[in-house]
Amino acid sequence: MQDNFKTIFTGRLDFGNARSYDKVVKLFEHRMENYYKTEILLLSEEVFNEEKLCLDIPRFITLAPKKKWQNTINLLNSVAEYAISGDIKAWMMQEGQLVDRHHIEPHSDKTAVKEYLRGRKLAENEDTMKEAMEALTRAIAKFEQHAVAYERRGFVNFSLKNYEDALYDYNKSIKYNDAVPKPYLGRGLVKMATKNYAEAIEDFDIAIKFSMPLQQIYWHARRVKADCFMQLKDFEAAVKELTLFSKRRFLPDNKNYPWRKKVFFNLGKSLMELGRFKEAVEAFTEAMAIENGNGHVSDLELLVNRGISRKKGGMKGFRTDWKEAADQGSEAAADLLSSK
Repeated sequence: MQDNFKTIFTGRLDFGNARSYDKVVKLFEHRMENYYKTEILLLSEEVFNEEKLCLDIPRFITLAPKKKWQNTINLLNSVAEYAISGDIKAWMMQEGQLVDRHHIEPHSDKTAVKEYLRGRKLAENEDTMKEAMEALTRAIAKFEQHAVAYERRGFVNFSLKNYEDALYDYNKSIKYNDAVPKPYLGRGLVKMATKNYAEAIEDFDIAIKFSMPLQQIYWHARRVKADCFMQLKDFEAAVKELTLFSKRRFLPDNKNYPWRKKVFFNLGKSLMELGRFKEAVEAFTEAMAIENGNGHVSDLELLVNRGISRKKGGMKGFRTDWKEAADQGSEAAADLLSSK
């Protein structure tokens, strides 16, 4: 008996015109009938959208043997070569552990495809943002409904602090594909940068809705959502988000991994605001156990705040924390020691 795995598929591939769409539908059905028979997880009538000329999988989850999984991946890879934009993400899980994953997208010679891939690569380097913008604009010029190119150009504009242009691009991306998390996260970050925290939270909530805990973006959205709650002084809500993040175990290659120190620091600060000093001490201690990370949190800050939490909570050790911080050059700690 074959083992069954939990399989998850989500995404969309756009084909741009009726001719390409019809060709792909025929290819899909031909391969199903002649190569794979019933050993495929997706049915043609369930995934193809004639009105939008796309293959659309909002979210499909099923148990399946490895053979059906691999057949489906192979068929989607074949179909993707005819697409002009979009992507499909797929995961295979067993007992909560990731067994296999695929990111399926077009890699053809079409200008809209080549320029998008080139622009996306250039956007990874802050020194080539201008070239990235030009490449992504060429991709959009070839296919006006290029949702993923608009999203990446939005990221470039956001990185360059062109916030109005970034909003335009993210809104366009959402207009052409409103069921993916990235443009909502991006739009939320723009609103956050312009101090529109309540609206940013709304976008982060949508990003969370359209993603899953096994995706990095899900936790990114929760982290920045907590930052917004802290700005709005809604510390109860911030603690809820930060606690969820803090309990997640990220691998070192996960983009959320370097943010753990900052998250524990923010969790401690939020707990302090709520008068939950014992828990705050625990959060600051967890942060100190993490060697380094993003967000510019120093161990001196952690020692000072842990000392304050200990004192306010009637716990011992606050002078020890402040002395250690003062000995390392913290003026705030020295002031606290001299005033007590």
